[in-house]
Amino acid sequence: MSKYQKKPVTIEAWKSYDFKLDDNLPLWVIDAFNMRRVGNACKKGFDYCVITLEGKMYFNNGDYLVKGVRGELYSCKSDIFEETYTMVD
Repeated sequence: MSKYQKKPVTIEAWKSYDFKLDDNLPLWVIDAFNMRRVGNACKKGFDYCVITLEGKMYFNNGDYLVKGVRGELYSCKSDIFEETYTMVD
């Protein structure tokens, strides 16, 4: 059996919160909402939904919306995100 390690990749992420229209959001987040790839959740107990490569995912304020290396979107719980990723600038 062989072992594998993930290649280091740089992604963009936004920690979700109850925002207002005049908040300074990343352009890709605004585009995702405008293109209806992200929206308010229609499922009880969730704040948002995102259309991913695997289908619809639901997430809450405090979770991260992630834009992957190929522009794909998905959500990630904040504790898992913070264990997995380090901020770079």
